[in-house]
Amino acid sequence: MSKQATPRFEIQLLRLIRPERLSDADLDNLARPGYNRICFAVKDLEAEVKRLISQGVSLRNEVMDFHARKLVFLSGPEGITVELAEWHA
Repeated sequence: MSKQATPRFEIQLLRLIRPERLSDADLDNLARPGYNRICFAVKDLEAEVKRLISQGVSLRNEVMDFHARKLVFLSGPEGITVELAEWHA
């Protein structure tokens, strides 16, 4: 029996070497139109933040409460903003 979720869901974050990445002066602006970050749900945000910081990941903000969840933004690969969210019970 497979232990994978049904239906299977997969997200790939790829780092392309060619062509070279174009500069985006507005990359850090989370209010810009279009796709500007990816969010992952976690069960224990504080533990994940502690683990990621110990691995050298940089936080963009302090953990905050916002609309029924705790969340934090991280500086991801290639300047992609990664959001981690723990929904309140």
